Amino acid sequence: MRRHAAVFALFFLSPLVAEYFSGTTLPIFLLFLIVPLSLYYGSGAILIREVLRRTGRGWPAILTLGLAFGVLEEGVLTQSLFNPNYLAEDLHLLEPGYVPALGMGALWTVFVLGGHVLWSIGAPVAIVEEATRSRRSTPWLGRTGLIVVSVLFVLGCVMTFAVTKAEDAEAPFSASPAQLGISVAVVVALVALAFLLPHGERRPLDGPAPSPWIVFGATLVAGIGWGLLAGATSLPSWPASIAIALTCLAVLAVLVARWSRLDGWGRWHRLAVAAGALATSGWHAFAMDYSEPPVLDIVGRTIYLLAAAGIVWLAVRRIRRDDPAPEGTAA
Repeated sequence: MRRHAAVFALFFLSPLVAEYFSGTTLPIFLLFLIVPLSLYYGSGAILIREVLRRTGRGWPAILTLGLAFGVLEEGVLTQSLFNPNYLAEDLHLLEPGYVPALGMGALWTVFVLGGHVLWSIGAPVAIVEEATRSRRSTPWLGRTGLIVVSVLFVLGCVMTFAVTKAEDAEAPFSASPAQLGISVAVVVALVALAFLLPHGERRPLDGPAPSPWIVFGATLVAGIGWGLLAGATSLPSWPASIAIALTCLAVLAVLVARWSRLDGWGRWHRLAVAAGALATSGWHAFAMDYSEPPVLDIVGRTIYLLAAAGIVWLAVRRIRRDDPAPEGTAA
């Protein structure tokens, strides 16, 4: 159990961040669903991390496979990218920026796929890795472990598809063969791209890396821009919401890519990025629609926010044991 602690942590953290902490789907009284949700989310995150780290690839490849993970779920399994009545008929998820030729809504597509990249894969993998002493040097699983996780992932795919079909029984929906075919083709293309991306150490740049607090603040600012895609906080114009959100994420990506090549960049900085993404997930939950009455939702989302802070605190403690904080960042 101790040797595979990181595997178990990632297995459950991925659905917690994606579905519970973000407030996108599940209230606190459905926390018991964490086990079946982990079959798809947790197994997928573990497979992405293990396969790419074993081949020496870095974060660009991980985030690319995170996007493939999202397209597989939303385009093939749940088909939420194409279902106008997904979750509930009165939500109208596809209306903002609806593209008739594709049968997709631009706002929902960007939000849900970006959420998978940031919350289903990115933040959980980063937090667990930085809290693990053998962050990249040692695989977490052997051949048998990889086989078991792969079987669990396939089971999670089947369960996700079956549960979605059962929930849509009153208003059955199936994406067209063209939509399914394009979704599968996009998944395959993204997987291929992840393994074609250059990997290895990049040439370092002169100068010191910024304080981890600056990195954390920049991630929070980008998270505020990303939050404009949430239904309760988006701008009246959906193109403006998408443009601001993607611009914020692009600027953050450029900054982190540059900062990571400066002297002193390390675990504290990577944890700062992950913590900022986790904080974005936590406050985003309060911008989502509430149940009637909303008291239970507010209490549950507050508990989730505190739990997210607790997870970061545990990661900080683990890093302090192995790698004392740089001067000036003891807080």
